[in-house]
Amino acid sequence: MSQTFINESQKYGAYNRQPKNVNNLYQNKFTFSITKLPEASYHCQSINVPDISGENWKQVTSLNPIPRSGLNMTFGELQFSFLVDEDMHNYFEIANWMRWMYMVKNSKEYSKVKLEDLQPGPDGGLVSDAQLIILTNQSVPNIVYYFRDSFPVYLGELQFSNDISEPEPQIATARFVYTYYDFDYLVKKDKIDDSQ
Repeated sequence: MSQTFINESQKYGAYNRQPKNVNNLYQNKFTFSITKLPEASYHCQSINVPDISGENWKQVTSLNPIPRSGLNMTFGELQFSFLVDEDMHNYFEIANWMRWMYMVKNSKEYSKVKLEDLQPGPDGGLVSDAQLIILTNQSVPNIVYYFRDSFPVYLGELQFSNDISEPEPQIATARFVYTYYDFDYLVKKDKIDDSQ
């Protein structure tokens, strides 16, 4: 039996086609934080891992065009919901951040942010890095998503009503855009050798 066959068998054999982890991923196993939003992050109720999509171009041939990759990648919006505290501190964290960005009344609000703080980065004036940590089913930090230079583009409404018998806590929704996101394991994992 040739050495090549043995190597191929080890690499593509039935053992290596088995899943490395059979534990399920659960919806409630996560923590989330944004540098600029300590209170809203603390009260986070739900969050998404945004979608990603890639543009492609068509290579013209004498037959059907051939799709090719290599153009820009698009990242979906980061959306999270949080419980609003009765003083609305965590709600105002986001509302004030947006007011600084969009100059609601006049340019004085925007000028409160120092010019040198407007640069991208984790502590920049108008942007902030965010982290989503996915936990194992035993609540051990496992995977981290880094959202670079994020800022809010939407803060949802709050509905008040006297026409309810059992009041429930207010939950607000915010949406963020960002430059891109990275992800990585927090603990060392066995990785497939794709160097060959």
